[in-house]
Amino acid sequence: MPLVSVVMAVFNAEHYLREALDSILAQKGVKTEVIVIDDGSSDASPSILAEYEGRIISHRQSNSGQASALNEALGYATGDYIAYLDADDVCLPGRFSTQVRFFDEHPEIDLVYSPSEYIDQCGRSLEVKPVKSPDPLKLLYLNDIPHSSVMHRRKVLDRVGTFDASYLNHDWDLWVRISEICRLGLISTPLIQYRVHKDNLSRTRRRPLNHYRWARMTMLKKAWERRGYPWWLRLCYERARFEWWILSHPGWSERGASLWWYSHSGWNIVEKRVVQVFSAGSAYPSCWIDKSR
Repeated sequence: MPLVSVVMAVFNAEHYLREALDSILAQKGVKTEVIVIDDGSSDASPSILAEYEGRIISHRQSNSGQASALNEALGYATGDYIAYLDADDVCLPGRFSTQVRFFDEHPEIDLVYSPSEYIDQCGRSLEVKPVKSPDPLKLLYLNDIPHSSVMHRRKVLDRVGTFDASYLNHDWDLWVRISEICRLGLISTPLIQYRVHKDNLSRTRRRPLNHYRWARMTMLKKAWERRGYPWWLRLCYERARFEWWILSHPGWSERGASLWWYSHSGWNIVEKRVVQVFSAGSAYPSCWIDKSR
């Protein structure tokens, strides 16, 4: 039976941590090791982790950010597969066995994810957030891969490295790097519950749309350099840089958030279509062209 290493970064998660850990330990049909890094919590999280001694691997570090904590956890992982779960989210029953079975049935796939069921602070279901089939070009425009739902083969990290701790959208950057050399897969039924609350990282960032623009610009610049400076990726990067420059002023961005978002989404569609038509297929990594096109 393959071993799944479940990695988790914890920072002041006392309200939801037990439920997250219990949802992992309750999984059936697969062997798991649970690796948790406490990223300098100042609440009761360390005490809660101590209650699970012997059932999880737990270490504490000074506050260095989620990416640093996840990389530390990955250093302890020994499993054939790596799975993620945020400390405020919940694994639905059968999550890991479903994903391992998917890998057994699809040896060409190296990362798989699923939609999320959104829940409130009390665990009440709100909605199922759908996601579309994986597309490495679409992933350059929008990160719709829920972090907590991802499982990938451990071996892919040997080829692409771990999380880039230099900026907050580290998971988006890693999924893009993986998509450049591996195929991604989607399980259409929700396998995790994503908790919506006032302390979500995406809600506590100052000026979230500004952060998104900066993160996408940075990710695209890295991808452009990594792929050998193709013209179509420069087009994507330069437009992202222009948006960052012109919309950095709060009067242009946050006050007109809805207008900006819809115009941005429209330009994404146009730009993606231009790239698809004129890149002659080079916008898709060879692993996608050879096996899906």
